Amino acid sequence: MTSIASRAAIKKQKMAFVSIWAVILQIQPCFAQSVEYENEINLIEKGYHSQEPEELPSHPALADYERVLLTSNPTIRTAFAGWQAELKRIAYARGLPDPSINFGYFIQNVETAVGPQEYKLGIMQMIPWPGKLFVQGSIQVRKAEAAYQRLRHEIEDQLLDLRHLFYDAYYLERAIDITRWNLDLVKAWEKVIISRYRTGTARHANLVKTQIETIKLQDELETLYAGRQPLLAAFRALLNRSDIDRIHVPESLGYQPITYAKEEAASAVIENNPGLKEMLSFELAAGRGISRARMNYLPDFSIGIDKIFTGDRWNAAGQLVPESGKDPLVVMGSVSIPLWFYKQSAGIGVARHQKKKAGAQVEIRKNAVHVEFESIWFELEDAARKVILYGDVLIPKSLESLRSFEKAYAGDEADFLNLIDSQRLHLEFMLASEQALVRFHKARTRLEALTGRTL
Repeated sequence: MTSIASRAAIKKQKMAFVSIWAVILQIQPCFAQSVEYENEINLIEKGYHSQEPEELPSHPALADYERVLLTSNPTIRTAFAGWQAELKRIAYARGLPDPSINFGYFIQNVETAVGPQEYKLGIMQMIPWPGKLFVQGSIQVRKAEAAYQRLRHEIEDQLLDLRHLFYDAYYLERAIDITRWNLDLVKAWEKVIISRYRTGTARHANLVKTQIETIKLQDELETLYAGRQPLLAAFRALLNRSDIDRIHVPESLGYQPITYAKEEAASAVIENNPGLKEMLSFELAAGRGISRARMNYLPDFSIGIDKIFTGDRWNAAGQLVPESGKDPLVVMGSVSIPLWFYKQSAGIGVARHQKKKAGAQVEIRKNAVHVEFESIWFELEDAARKVILYGDVLIPKSLESLRSFEKAYAGDEADFLNLIDSQRLHLEFMLASEQALVRFHKARTRLEALTGRTL
């Protein structure tokens, strides 16, 4: 227990140290942003450094697949590495240029009163005008924020792809179940028709029609079975796991109507969309770039020191002269002259155009997000309406019609073709209901990916 407590205390001290340096280096926006995705970032980092794949339970749920995705998806890992690299570049952007060491050898020694000067060794450090490094660092902070938003965007995109594949697999399994149920029902009627045909109470056309329906449903069932493999292949690729043998889906997705207003969702999209926030971070970086370009009119400084190595000097009597071989030190300083104003002006012009470009990209992204939001909202409302329509009205009515035709046919009061049509209609409504439910869940997850949060 003591060792566990001590490790926890050390971890807290490390986090406090990191937080202090985050404030000093002004990278706290990146850390603050990551709180929104704390669990996801922790899983990604765990998978990024781990050599072992994440374990899956025997009957995984969607949340289990999402956990594996975050730890092993190559696209997310790439974005995570990019974010980490941009964070490291903050210190690089604010660091002083590397000092230079110079060495000089006197081909002809300079004779002095204390001896010949033979060679010299010096060091020089360039120091930019105060404020230049700070602005460069703040630009890199914005770029690191943009990289973090890119990571968020990739997380949402990959999770969205995973969920859509999961919902497609769910619909495929429900379609198999419904088609199989319908096939069993047709086969049962086929037995009845054959029995009646032998006694002369059923027409040959009814028998042929039943056999055709059986063949059609068997073919549809084979197609549905074959559809499992491409879905599984896409699922494996997304999770970067080849050991998954099937996609486990629930018996029902369930339906909960949306409780938020369109205006609320639209506001959340503008405030939290990762792609839009990435563009905004680039725009802020471009704005700081103008300030940095203007500072090129200001000079930079260099300071240094040289040491001249002097040989010994002897007098006529063969004795060392006083202070013989004394090595002098030379302190140096220099100031750059930003003389070529046309170059500095061109740099400012470049920065301004980059700022305009970034602003235009923000507007492009806003417009694209708005169009996508309207499309998603339409899909969400339309799918919700159809889920209720099929579940509460059409399926019960079609089942009532099917039962009515079954009784009528059993009493020789209805034609068998009408019974088959009624059964086919009920099948279509059941499939359409499941399709509407999947559309609703897909639209909802698209909206959550667009807003960058769970609604």
